Amino acid sequence: MKIPFSWLKDFIDTDMPPERVAEILTETGVEAGCEVFGNDTPGVITVKILSNEKRVGTEKLRKCVVTDGKRDYTVITGANNALTGSCALFAPAGVTIEGNEIAHREMGGVTSEGMLLSLQELGVACQDEGIFLLDDNTTPGCDGCEETGLGRERIIEIEATPNRGDVLSVRGLGREIAAVLGIEFKDRNYALTEVGLEELPFEIDDSSAHRYRGIVIKGAVVKPSSLLVRLRLIKSGLQPINNIVDITNYILYQEGQPLHAFDLSKLKGNLRVRRAIDKEEIKTIDKEVYRLAPGDVVIADDKSAVAVAGVMGGYDTRVDNETSDIFLEAALFDPGDVRRTSKRLGLQTDSSYRFERSIDFDRLESAQNLAANLIVSAGGGKIEKLFNSTPQPYSPKEVILKFSEIERILGEPVEGEKAVQYLSRLGIACKMTDKSLTAAIPAFRASDIERPVDLIEEIARVQGYNNFAPSYPRIPSECFKVNQSFLFESRTRDFMVACSLNEVVNYTFLDEKSCDDLGVTPPEVAISNYLNINHSHLRTSLIPGVIHTTIENIRQGIADIAIFELSTCIFTNHEEKRLAILVTGKEAGGFGFKKGKISFSTEEAWSFLKIKRIVNNYLSMLGAPAVEYRVEDLSFLHPYESAKIVVNGQETGFFGKINPGKADFLDLPKDLWLAELKLSFISRDVHEKTADKAGYLYNIFLSAKGRAFKELPKYPSIARDLAVVVDEKLDAETVIGEVRRCAGLIEDVNLFDIYFVEGQKKSIALSIVFRAVDRTLLDEEADALIADIVKRLKKKIPDMTLR
Repeated sequence: MKIPFSWLKDFIDTDMPPERVAEILTETGVEAGCEVFGNDTPGVITVKILSNEKRVGTEKLRKCVVTDGKRDYTVITGANNALTGSCALFAPAGVTIEGNEIAHREMGGVTSEGMLLSLQELGVACQDEGIFLLDDNTTPGCDGCEETGLGRERIIEIEATPNRGDVLSVRGLGREIAAVLGIEFKDRNYALTEVGLEELPFEIDDSSAHRYRGIVIKGAVVKPSSLLVRLRLIKSGLQPINNIVDITNYILYQEGQPLHAFDLSKLKGNLRVRRAIDKEEIKTIDKEVYRLAPGDVVIADDKSAVAVAGVMGGYDTRVDNETSDIFLEAALFDPGDVRRTSKRLGLQTDSSYRFERSIDFDRLESAQNLAANLIVSAGGGKIEKLFNSTPQPYSPKEVILKFSEIERILGEPVEGEKAVQYLSRLGIACKMTDKSLTAAIPAFRASDIERPVDLIEEIARVQGYNNFAPSYPRIPSECFKVNQSFLFESRTRDFMVACSLNEVVNYTFLDEKSCDDLGVTPPEVAISNYLNINHSHLRTSLIPGVIHTTIENIRQGIADIAIFELSTCIFTNHEEKRLAILVTGKEAGGFGFKKGKISFSTEEAWSFLKIKRIVNNYLSMLGAPAVEYRVEDLSFLHPYESAKIVVNGQETGFFGKINPGKADFLDLPKDLWLAELKLSFISRDVHEKTADKAGYLYNIFLSAKGRAFKELPKYPSIARDLAVVVDEKLDAETVIGEVRRCAGLIEDVNLFDIYFVEGQKKSIALSIVFRAVDRTLLDEEADALIADIVKRLKKKIPDMTLR
């Protein structure tokens, strides 16, 4: 927001340079800068236009005679608003404008002795339609830059944080400057005279309007605003329109209270505040048509919506040059409702910007009164009716601040009387006791100050952060205890990096189409106010994210990809930390070598066993016991080159090759390998115990026992091979598991062959290693153990046969 410093001086008296004021504002929490208004152009003067006549043979140029009070000048101009009797800015021949010296110019037999000026030609960014006109009573011959402030006026520009809506006005910023400088704040209230208060002739149907007030003014004349109003608006970055609209903008900037003026004759019946009807449309002042939603709050007459509450007025009921009767509206709408409507429509205005940051409830009446008085003063007319309704009155909240807390937070004490003085300068009334103060939070800070620490911040700001003595922070001597969850995730990341994988970070958002295309579990949580159609849901898997990253890398010509992501997946009732791995292309680049019959290559491609090795070693590092791999049936994985990861009997994740059909559909390499593991369970209920949640690797990590030394075996092992024929639907892991449970002398069981035979059967060949810790096993003992294993397998798998 831009504010001319001369306007601020209506509320404060200070000789401090504007540049220094901006620095102090920034130091105390309101980011501010300072710039100069336009260019100081020597020689520019004020003139009065004595005559204006059309040049023969041209429709655009006109001959004007102007005077500076001492002599007359002939000027050729193309401005349509250079009317007889008007006053304007004039550059006689010899004055330099924008680097070009004005000279006498011959046009159609007439010599132009200078140039009538717009503000754009004097370095002001505004939308001029013709020359800039001064008030008709301006004295000719004065310094034009002095009259307008060009090159002299300083503009304070602030960037307010969302909690500081109170400084988004000249009055509010003046109060802030007065507080931090310790000077008087010249405030004033405005009243209406001889106007009786009436109840609103309509109902406020929605609690979104905390207060609504209307004033009827009849017989006003619409015309240009005074020079003072126009210049202040231009310096603030606004475009003057007419005296009625300009005054509503003037009050918006001076008082911080949005107003709207309806043409009373264009309203159909009574106004009301209500929610929009589904698919209801409104054409706003910017001539755009917007479709409203049931959650939007509107001002409506008996026929249709005539304004989007807190955002923008309607085009059909706007004030124009024919307007004479006005309904002036002032309201306080719910900040959340205004914000949602503004964001959904993509329509942010000066009004919505302030409503979103909360409006001063107690200032509404005075601000509207001032606007009504200015309208009558500038355009005539008479205030005939005043309507008021307050569905939700403001009651000041009290916050108690202990003086001991000030020292604890700021590092040094602030005397109680001084703290009360600082807060009082900010407009916060306080009552003090020996050990504390009680602050009544005014309406203009109601959305910002809620806790004692907020009051402490205000005290620190007014005293000045630079005025606190520097001190060293307290450094505790006790050792920092590493959080186990942090340690677990750090070790996971370190392990993946050690496996030559690169970490990626993707958005938590995705769309349903990405899940449908890939065939992963659809998202459960939808986002109602998403900004991008591709970010309409919260993810339930990391796989779509790493797939998207891979597609983008391949588009950039990167074929060898090895990445992982450790992040959160969100479900309806809980969240999960998960780990995703994706590899494709070459694990290791290199070169080929060939000399005669000797040839080799140093290149290594990713494979099923290599990604399984990463998963295996990771689980081993965590101390996971009893890891099994079972058949996986996920649609986006290859049916014969994928596996489900089972730890302690609980499904923990999966890995495998991408399904060729999905690879073709997504334009991905067919040798792409994926893995996803469930790391930890995050409950939405703080009282829920998550340590006993099965299937999460973090809980396995916490319960894992430390590695213990195992003495090297003293006696040799003995191995036997066993091949059995079973139904082809039976998992090899089932057979291996049964073998492991058969005898205590079994040291290891390894699968080394599977092939399918006739009759929907398959042969599973196992290598079984036996070892005794106290003796050397004999062949006869090993044979007996094999016979016992076959016997027990027969009981568990009746249709099994030996091969």
